[in-house]
Amino acid sequence: MEKFREYKREFTDEEMVLHAWDKEMIQNLISRFVLHWGNGDADKAIADLWVKEPEHTADASFGTNTGFFVGIDEVSRHLVDERIAWEEKTLQALQAANPGKYDGAEAGLGTSIMHSCTTPLLFISVDDKYARYLCYDLGMTGQAKADGKADCYFEFSLLLIELVREAEGWKIWHLVEQHDFSIESGRNYNDVNTFIEGYDPAARFYGEPTVAKEVYDNQYGWEYLFHDMPRPFKTYDEDEGYGPKGKVGRKFYERLEML
Repeated sequence: MEKFREYKREFTDEEMVLHAWDKEMIQNLISRFVLHWGNGDADKAIADLWVKEPEHTADASFGTNTGFFVGIDEVSRHLVDERIAWEEKTLQALQAANPGKYDGAEAGLGTSIMHSCTTPLLFISVDDKYARYLCYDLGMTGQAKADGKADCYFEFSLLLIELVREAEGWKIWHLVEQHDFSIESGRNYNDVNTFIEGYDPAARFYGEPTVAKEVYDNQYGWEYLFHDMPRPFKTYDEDEGYGPKGKVGRKFYERLEML
């Protein structure tokens, strides 16, 4: 396999200041995104933080373990519409089990989601037009059940994010959430076998992607993480990017076949 090429450049003092400012703006943008995402305000995140220019919205994407949602409308369908449907289903179950108790309640009652972005790794392309960002999402989900109990999990995922500079500034273009595993709250980690085939509680959030394909195998995922980690790069390369046409999440032998 071809060795990774690293691109370097010399910066003037002014360029260095602008480059450092870009990094701050990107980290701020990603932090705002995961906050909106967890709060159920993905519609606001998409309106404010995702790409707006037609040449980018057409192939904007959100990837899960089982496929890609392609196009900004499909991204919205997954992050906004499917989240609302999950919240409404939860509320309806509570209302049916407790007649009159939750009349007038808004969707979202009985559900809780939190996302984070820790240990970030960020590189901006040499031409200053693109950026790639990696972080780890230590999150949680909670869903009340009609019997008064709740399904609560700690959720662990990698976020691989590709950004592009538009007229308004940096925007999210391609994002892949590679879910590693979930642990039920209150359970001893040693008692939870996260590698049993078919054990993937977070699969309820994968949805029905536009392009169905294996994007991430959470039993062997970190075997090939090295190939997708951001590193110095010259400019956007679809093959190495985080969109549906790239190699992101592919196993080693699949990458060889794509050479």
